[in-house]
Amino acid sequence: MKKSFRGVKIKGSKKLKNPFNVAKHLSDEGYKDVTLVVGSDRVSEIKRQMSKYVNHSNPKLAFYFDKFDVISAGQRNPDDAGVAGMSATKMRALAVENNFESFFAASPSDAKEKDTKKVFNLIRKELRIKEMWDLVSQILPENASEFMVNREMFNHLPKSLLKEFNLYEESDKKPTFLVLTTKPTGEDYGTTTKAMVRIATEMDIPLYPVSVNDAYVATQDTSEENIVIHNYYDNGSKLRFSPENTICLVRGSAILTQAGMGILRTLQEYGVYCINNIAAMDFSRNKFTTALALERYKIPSPKTALLSSIDSIDLALEKVGGEFPVVIKTISGAEGIGVSIVDSYESLKSVLQSLWKHEAELIIQEYIESDFDVRTVVVDNNIVASMKRLKGEKDFRTNKSLGNDTKKYILSSEEIDVIKKTAKLSGCDISGVDHLIKNGKPMVIEINGSPGFSAESYTDQKTKKIIGGDGVIKRILEYFIDKNNWKRKSKTIGVIEPITVEPFGTVKAKVDTGNFGYNVIDARKIEINDNYVTFKSNGKKHKEKIIKFAKINVGSGVLENRPVIKLNTVFYGKDLGGVLYSLTSRRDNDYKILLSKDFLSSHGYLVDVNRTYLTDTNESKINEAFEKNLLKGIKK
Repeated sequence: MKKSFRGVKIKGSKKLKNPFNVAKHLSDEGYKDVTLVVGSDRVSEIKRQMSKYVNHSNPKLAFYFDKFDVISAGQRNPDDAGVAGMSATKMRALAVENNFESFFAASPSDAKEKDTKKVFNLIRKELRIKEMWDLVSQILPENASEFMVNREMFNHLPKSLLKEFNLYEESDKKPTFLVLTTKPTGEDYGTTTKAMVRIATEMDIPLYPVSVNDAYVATQDTSEENIVIHNYYDNGSKLRFSPENTICLVRGSAILTQAGMGILRTLQEYGVYCINNIAAMDFSRNKFTTALALERYKIPSPKTALLSSIDSIDLALEKVGGEFPVVIKTISGAEGIGVSIVDSYESLKSVLQSLWKHEAELIIQEYIESDFDVRTVVVDNNIVASMKRLKGEKDFRTNKSLGNDTKKYILSSEEIDVIKKTAKLSGCDISGVDHLIKNGKPMVIEINGSPGFSAESYTDQKTKKIIGGDGVIKRILEYFIDKNNWKRKSKTIGVIEPITVEPFGTVKAKVDTGNFGYNVIDARKIEINDNYVTFKSNGKKHKEKIIKFAKINVGSGVLENRPVIKLNTVFYGKDLGGVLYSLTSRRDNDYKILLSKDFLSSHGYLVDVNRTYLTDTNESKINEAFEKNLLKGIKK
């Protein structure tokens, strides 16, 4: 700066991050006549925002200036190829393109070529994004605007570089909500999704519906830190978000296609908190699996049997009581679709044969006479609201989506107990549990992993007041906007995984699901002196502070008192900071680091014992020097 603007007194500090910081600093330094030079498009905005603090009554906020003005740096035409169209973004683009001639031409007139070259080279060195720029260049059209350049740079640059140029800022911002759903061609989203968007907007919560019929995720856009969903709203838009700060509400329609399941699986595997996850959604939409689980855990429910062929009809009918009428259901289905009532054996065979022609998977259930059933929404095993759904005049089904009426309903303590047990059994974070009353007792008839919220009769079970579907949605958003209520799902890893531990580098570690203590790292010639331990590992001598001692049962009741140290660790691309390791000799083991069950569970990892290979990393890249140097140390 000093060499570019010679004769000008320049003051700078990393603490001065915005114009307000600068103005306050200058005021405290005693400057009285201050002129702020900004881009032409920001003059009026910044002048309006800052002028009200000049000689403000609050000394902590005041800028004590006799004269203060904000002026334009000059009109800039973004489409101009010369200096008049130059910007910081374009200057950086020239650097990564290695176009020094244009870079120098756009630099301050007093800047010397050798000084400008140093800046040019420094930018190229620090950015380290030539490959990234090549990728962005392929995406952008030749006449790309500055806005398009900024957008694509943001979508493709790593977070560390975005921070350097103030294009990214860590904050305690609210989590991003996604609603994974479908949007029929030429139509808008369904009732529940539209209500979620409306209420989230009212609550100032960022919520985006994602149409699985139109959206897609490219593999190059997925990482532990960022995911980009393309065409998420069927209008060409991109949505970029951090998995760690994103929660996905999954509607049932989203997982009826391979595309929807693919997007959900991608989000889930990269750390987005999905409600509900794939396992829970699969369980709740499979009526036969649900019925078997309810029977196994002795939760009252209608007798149910699987209908697989004509030969199975008599046996299945006998299992559900042998009396008509009976209910026929498709194994998967929602909103009452795929449900029939049959009142004779002849009708039963006819209905089944018709449905089997369409390759439907079917179950048969005993029919329980009732004028209503009850839908209860449960969030994380807490009952939010219930409503009574009345049977239609000419239809035995009670679904609100079929136009049937609903009414206020207050649950009994017995109903609450049965509903909570059912919701817990489902594994759903959000579920709709349906039950009816038989002989004065609650009987569960279905679990829905994607309940609708259009009914106006939903009743808060604590206040006993009607809150309607909007009230239920609001309670759901209020609950999950608090990340303390998130139950992170485990990420599956193999038995052998790479781990980076300072100062040993990246080595292969073995997972021990039976070890509940600390991770173990190989150490030889251990010597303890006061609060420190010295040991030999990786062919070198190390000294670390002892955090504690751990008594480890090494078999036959023998306890080994091991020192525990803290080492900086990176696992699956995440910097975990200091992780505790106990020290002992692993001379006879193939793997010199052992990962404990406590370590895995605390960081959300689940072990697939069938995966005995390194995952997510090319094994040839693992630093084998650890084992080689260790062997050298043994020979010595």
